[in-house]
Amino acid sequence: MITHSYSSLSKYRTCPRMYEITKFKKLIEDKPGAAAQIGTFVHTKIERYLMNDVSHPDIMKYTKILAPYKELKGQCEVKYQLKQDLSVHTEDGKPFLIGYVDWQCKVNDTMKMADWKTGKVSPTDQMQLYSVFAFCSDEEVQKVEATFEWINKKDKLTQTFTRDRIDEYYAPFDDLIHQINVAIQTDTWEEKENYLCQKYCVVTDEYCSRGRPKTTQIEAPTAF
Repeated sequence: MITHSYSSLSKYRTCPRMYEITKFKKLIEDKPGAAAQIGTFVHTKIERYLMNDVSHPDIMKYTKILAPYKELKGQCEVKYQLKQDLSVHTEDGKPFLIGYVDWQCKVNDTMKMADWKTGKVSPTDQMQLYSVFAFCSDEEVQKVEATFEWINKKDKLTQTFTRDRIDEYYAPFDDLIHQINVAIQTDTWEEKENYLCQKYCVVTDEYCSRGRPKTTQIEAPTAF
C-alpha cells in the first residue's frame, strides 16, 4: 500500500511522470534542494524557540510574528496518520495518509494550526487537507483555524474550516488518489509541462521528453 501525503499528492498533481520516477518507481532520488534545506533549518529553530524558549539569532527577527503562538503554548511538528476509511491509524504497518503540522493548539472545540513558509507568497490547499486530519483524529474538534505564515515576507493567510464540510474538503485529494491508482494499474503517467521542467526537476530526458539532460545542473530556487 502506498502512503499518501500532501507533498506526494502535490507532486502527482504537478506532473504524474515526475511522481512515477521519483515517488512510485523511485528510479531517481529527489533530494532536498537549497530551498528545502533552508526551510528545514528555519522550522527547527522556530520549534526550539516555541517549545523550549531557545532563541537563535536568525529567528529573533520573527519573535513578533511568533508571539501569539508562543503565548498559546501549542505543539510543534504534530504527526497525523489515517487509514483509508479516514479513521486514525494506530497499529503497525503503513498508514494510508500521513501529515505533519508545524504547529497546533486546541482551544475549546477549535483546532488552531500554523504552517511556516520561507518561500514566495503562494497559497495552496495544504491546510484544507490538514483540517481533514484534525477532524478525523479528534471528534471534539468542530472548527479548524489554519494559518500560513510567510515569515520572511511578513505576510499571512488564515482559513477557517468546519466539520460539516469535511467531505467537500477531502474530495479533491480523494480524486487525486483515484487518479494515482488508475495510473498504477495502467502504467500510464502523463508528462505535464510545468515550472519545474528543465531548471528544477530531477527527472532527466532518459525518462521524460521534457526532462533535462543528465549533465545539466539543477538550479536552486531562492527561498529565504
